[in-house]
Amino acid sequence: MKTNALAPRLPVFAAPMFLVSGPELVLAACRAGIVGAFPTPNTRTPEQLEDWMRQITQGLAQLRDEQPADTLGAWCANLVTHRSNARLPEDLKLVQKYRPPVVVTALGSPKPAVEVVHSYGGLVFADVTSPTLARKAVEAGVDGLACICSGAGGHTGSISPFAFVSAVREFFDGTIVLGGGISDGWGLAGALACGADYVYMGTRFVATRESMAQQAYKQMLVDSTLEDLVVSAAITGTPASWLRPSLLANGIDPDDVSSPAPTRNYNSLENPAKRWAQLWAAGQGVGAIHAVEPVGAVVDRIEQEFHAARTHLSRCTPGAGPVNPDDNPLLGSWTLLAWEIDYGDGRPPVHPFGEGATGLIVYSSDGYMSAAISRADRAPLEGASVRQAPVAQRLGAFESHFHYAGRYRLEGAGASLRVVHEVQQALNPNFVGSQQQRHVHISADGVLTLSASEAVPGQASPRQHRLRWRRATA
Repeated sequence: MKTNALAPRLPVFAAPMFLVSGPELVLAACRAGIVGAFPTPNTRTPEQLEDWMRQITQGLAQLRDEQPADTLGAWCANLVTHRSNARLPEDLKLVQKYRPPVVVTALGSPKPAVEVVHSYGGLVFADVTSPTLARKAVEAGVDGLACICSGAGGHTGSISPFAFVSAVREFFDGTIVLGGGISDGWGLAGALACGADYVYMGTRFVATRESMAQQAYKQMLVDSTLEDLVVSAAITGTPASWLRPSLLANGIDPDDVSSPAPTRNYNSLENPAKRWAQLWAAGQGVGAIHAVEPVGAVVDRIEQEFHAARTHLSRCTPGAGPVNPDDNPLLGSWTLLAWEIDYGDGRPPVHPFGEGATGLIVYSSDGYMSAAISRADRAPLEGASVRQAPVAQRLGAFESHFHYAGRYRLEGAGASLRVVHEVQQALNPNFVGSQQQRHVHISADGVLTLSASEAVPGQASPRQHRLRWRRATA
């Protein structure tokens, strides 16, 4: 499986979170086009784990009937491979049966999972908090690394994400998932720019309607900032980032959490809700949370922020080289094949500028576009200049030509790919300042179709504009 098929909309994992991630959150993330993950210790028994895996696989099958399969994110199981987890063999049997596309191991060697997951073509990523652990995981045969950095919620790391990725890239060219304080599209862009392939976002998805977190926990995240965090190993035996108000509510002095760390115990056969259930964790991206929202709304905002970050980056790097065409299928120049409007009422499509209309649209690597369309039968003007031509001819020239230009950005992916034209110049001054959104489809024979719906006064259904283009040739 290609890793870019895991999250067709945005390279984001809704990270597996203790007592927070369940089937509803996983499926909502997959529906939104990102990876949905959950830790298997969130289930009390192997029977409950099987029920969850069945819910997820059946839910995904239903989603494939509701939306294109290539718009759905993959699901991911997070296994605790620490030697204290006596339930690991049973969990692995269920992994073999239900075949999650991705398995992330944590708190121990990934070796127990590698053979099982690779046997059905799945991918194994390992949570690591240092280059040393990363090397060991690579030697064990993993496909990717989840680098947990400073700023992560729950069990956290201590290394800067920039330094961590640079160090790992010295010896590993596989997939890197970066986690630590990333809660918006700006952080996502920064992670990709420093060499990661995906990001973990955990805290951002705790305060969603689909998470299993208690309502009081969600509200505490809304009310908290990064200054309300305390990092300590005194609770679980592993350094973790906790919400100060949560510690206070449980009688723990957040200014005195230096007691000796307890013996680490991650045995899933024990009821996980008995331990740490009322102690709530968060990462340093907590300040990005301002309301409890559906997962889909959160992903929509992350996508908008991500494209704003890409635009900002292109503006800050005027000397940057051309964009990889694999990342932007619109790059280059396209000539018009046809412009038609379908009213959806049984009438044949109409051609506003005639069937012989000509046009050119150009998408540059630095984020700018220009589009122009003309009637094929435009008459020449009388006189040496436009000003000398009769008014009727000038009006005819205006009405037989269409042009605008400005910045552009891509949104979505696959069947949901869209391009948004931010109009800065236009023949029609009323277009300036508008954002023209077009759905994008490129056929197997290379024909680009840009389409958009437009409301028609007095008509129940909108009319559909379709402009078909082919790459320009010398």
